[in-house]
Amino acid sequence: MPRTWPVTTTGTGRLRNLDFLGGEVELTGVAAGTPVRVRANYYPAWRARVGDRDVPLHSGDGQIEFAAPDAGTYVVRLEYPRYRWLSLIAIAALIGGAWVLTRNITLRLPSAGV
Repeated sequence: MPRTWPVTTTGTGRLRNLDFLGGEVELTGVAAGTPVRVRANYYPAWRARVGDRDVPLHSGDGQIEFAAPDAGTYVVRLEYPRYRWLSLIAIAALIGGAWVLTRNITLRLPSAGV
């Protein structure tokens, strides 16, 4: 996620602890229901949580947007799911493809003296 400030109409927002698959939105002095927009591309797989509660996300002009679930100061955690099983399948497919390619190359090489 790029380092940009969340946009709110009340209070302030700050991004922290960013990585490629998420980060935290620190909200200070916001009113409940205030729209908060994070300048990162929205995709339905994104998830947001405050503590153990889910926060509904939606697209605001293609950006991640949510309504502040509470009044006050707190942190909303944004996460994009990590599909570890899919990564394992991709690595296995890469290794399998490399094995097939090297096997086909060795089978097609002409033998010496023929």
